Amino acid sequence: HGKVVETMTINVGARLIAWDPDNIVERVEEAGRVIARSVGVNVEVGKRMEEEEKEKVAEKLADLLFEVLERKDYSPLASELIVSGPLQFKEPIDDLGFSGGVAEYVYDYDKQDYGDLGPLLGAAVRRRLPSLGVPLSGSAERIRATVIGASQYTVQVSSSTVFVSKPELLPHLDLQVVPAYLPADPNDITKESVEHAISQGFQRLDIAHHDIGKPIALALLGPVIPTYDSIKAMCDAAGSDRLPEAVPLLCAPGDVGMCNRQAMHGSFANTSADMRVTINFGFHRRKSILGARGNGIHSPGSDKIIYDADRVRERSRILGYAIDARHRRFPDEESFRYQPHVSEGATFEWNDAARERIKDYNLLDLGI
Repeated sequence: HGKVVETMTINVGARLIAWDPDNIVERVEEAGRVIARSVGVNVEVGKRMEEEEKEKVAEKLADLLFEVLERKDYSPLASELIVSGPLQFKEPIDDLGFSGGVAEYVYDYDKQDYGDLGPLLGAAVRRRLPSLGVPLSGSAERIRATVIGASQYTVQVSSSTVFVSKPELLPHLDLQVVPAYLPADPNDITKESVEHAISQGFQRLDIAHHDIGKPIALALLGPVIPTYDSIKAMCDAAGSDRLPEAVPLLCAPGDVGMCNRQAMHGSFANTSADMRVTINFGFHRRKSILGARGNGIHSPGSDKIIYDADRVRERSRILGYAIDARHRRFPDEESFRYQPHVSEGATFEWNDAARERIKDYNLLDLGI
């Protein structure tokens, strides 16, 4: 449960060089060739690689990695191998964790040789850990992180679960997610702080946000329950109450494709001087709630309530009143026939007494 403050990448890994069961090199990346050459080892495809040569290369790989972890001045070779970075973070590190295939060997979970530098590199890293003076934390995802890493920051937005006025916008599949970390205190969320968070998000991923050239998903991560002022600040930072050509979704961390239709249609509380009517309508299928137990969310003690036919009948009275109220407003229109009321012979009349009776009717809302 944390957030990414900064990232960097250095071209160090076990699969820079790979060999077959006879120790004949099958593949060598250019970075692997350069690193091997720095310790006097000549690596070429089709050439046998001796054990002491593997150890020299693995030790050098570990040295290069620890140049990064120690956050000191880099050697010319380390500087040459940096893909993105270097790290600017100078604060103390509380603990250290490893993921990926080599992590299986750093944590000493795996012993098998898969024809690469994994076992030797993992052992070399493990021997150097005490020099950092930083505790080694556990890692739930080691080799699995390599498998799922490509999808870690992508999202799918399905056209079957949301409504938009421009259907051609959806579906968007496998969008890259740009996370922007907002201040933890909603009161600190301003137009300027949101703009800064968005800019930092693009910088971390080395994306020029003015020239993206492809659809992306911008994730504004911060307070789980934002304030209206903070939502307004997010809109102001985007330059509009709707991002151009975007489908806005408000999600808490961990949510998957959860659509907030209030965000979709801008139906937030009206704080202006102008009148606005917002109607939210949702329903449960009757057969899905009969006999269901409440979840305790809508009112205290509702987790003890069983939604039997009597409670459902009382809650659905509002439909009968609404139908009659509309009939009074549009007498020439054919009224909707709500079948449960029709089958029971129930009739409803919209008047002052009905207005009083429906007061707090929402306390009977379903929470299942």
